[in-house]
Amino acid sequence: FPSHDRRQGHANGSTDIRVYKDALRALNDKYNALAKLHFKQEEEVKCISYQHSDDVANNTLQAMYEMALEHDYRVFVACPSYQLPRVADNVHLTAQSSRILGAYYGHAYQKICIEGDLEFKPLHPIRFTKNGKSILIKYHVPVGKLVIDTASGLVATTTNHGFAVKDASGNAVTITSVELVGRDSISITCATDVTSGFKVQYGGVVAGTTTVGGKRLKYGGNIRDEQGDAVTFNINTDASPVVYPLHNWSLAFNATL
Repeated sequence: FPSHDRRQGHANGSTDIRVYKDALRALNDKYNALAKLHFKQEEEVKCISYQHSDDVANNTLQAMYEMALEHDYRVFVACPSYQLPRVADNVHLTAQSSRILGAYYGHAYQKICIEGDLEFKPLHPIRFTKNGKSILIKYHVPVGKLVIDTASGLVATTTNHGFAVKDASGNAVTITSVELVGRDSISITCATDVTSGFKVQYGGVVAGTTTVGGKRLKYGGNIRDEQGDAVTFNINTDASPVVYPLHNWSLAFNATL
């Protein structure tokens, strides 16, 4: 019993972040105790989960972002989910999206439970630097380099590629550009100087309720790595393969500078 996988809905969005994280870890500890009692296993049970897509003010979304980065070795986040198309309610995944999510879980399982990579982490920011009107975000990039994906048709092209900036009072700050810097960084230029207390957010920008290549998306962003150039999944269930690239898409986040 090396791991269990888990999905979180949106209804717990107002739950305190610390309370939510403690509850999820406690649930995993129960699985761990049961496995050791009944199966006599020595290996620790891991929870492989995902980050649901919603407004970045949603506490459970932020909780999963934080848990993905903590060196707790109990809860791992396979991927965000804004890149996965929805059904007409703009909340629930399509059947095909559920298969893709399962492929992301399987890839995480391979890395964590088979290969023993307990430092497994998805694409995420590791440092924020403000300088005048600019914010430089350095990422942990699992494979290859960062890509601003507006051409593949996998996600919608979102305003400012999914980024938003707010001042210390919560007012929206105009972004004038979002650009790649080297292989692992993003530079955001604002119309005003960036000062302490500003927030930079990603993944909570509404991509629209229209379809992109026949796929319905809502929240989103365009930042990914290049894992899908080598790691793919056949999303078709009949004899004709349809290859889906399993890129690492950036986790959504809400960070105070």
